[in-house]
Amino acid sequence: MTCPRWCIEGHNDGERRHLAEIRDVCVTADGTGAHIPQLYFDLRQGPDDDQPMIHIEIDERPVARLTVGEAVKAGLSLIGLAGQVIGQ
Repeated sequence: MTCPRWCIEGHNDGERRHLAEIRDVCVTADGTGAHIPQLYFDLRQGPDDDQPMIHIEIDERPVARLTVGEAVKAGLSLIGLAGQVIGQ
């Protein structure tokens, strides 16, 4: 398997796990200030995966695995919701 261009890992011979750079967002909307959760997003493709998957974690705890198409739909939904506020 050829390493995809989004993969940032140096691979050993025969290794088939690909990882992208991790993206993160601090979430301060709860207003308590007691704990500021961290959202993590990354792109991974393991040896048994047919396609890359977007992994979402909160404070390094897995929350969801999305296909690329599902991630696009979720992202557009978030942009649409935020746009309703920005457009007021």
